[in-house]
Amino acid sequence: MRKSLFISCLLALSLSAIPSLALAFGPGGHGGPDGPGGKMMAYKLLFSDEQNKQLTETLKASRAEFKPLIGKLMEERKAMHALMLSDSATEKDIRAQAAKIGEILGDMAVKRAAQIKAIRKIATKEQLAKIDAFFEKQRAKHEKFREAMHKVIEQGAMDD
Repeated sequence: MRKSLFISCLLALSLSAIPSLALAFGPGGHGGPDGPGGKMMAYKLLFSDEQNKQLTETLKASRAEFKPLIGKLMEERKAMHALMLSDSATEKDIRAQAAKIGEILGDMAVKRAAQIKAIRKIATKEQLAKIDAFFEKQRAKHEKFREAMHKVIEQGAMDD
């Protein structure tokens, strides 16, 4: 029981950090075409030099908007972690901290949606069709990975 609880907690903490890391690395980050920033490569490969210039300008502008939010998110997640380890934290304290994190994530989602709209305005219809196909393929890979992780977790729970 302890082993599966430890693995579940470790997995949950690891998965909760992935979006922050992806945003922190940003476009052109590490990890190849499937890693953080690799999705921007789908745009760059299809775009002309002029479109790539517009893409770069758009990303630079949005990076400035995301940077303080990422820092704030990391701080609030550290505070949440401290609350969870605290002997004196109440459910109300933890829920209030979770609401702060949720608000930041909501702000980030709104900014990300605006960023995506701005990027999609740069592309032609043909380019958008190719980009959408690429993202669908990525989504399918992610879903397959998620299903595999659920199976691993379920098997670990059954072993105990």
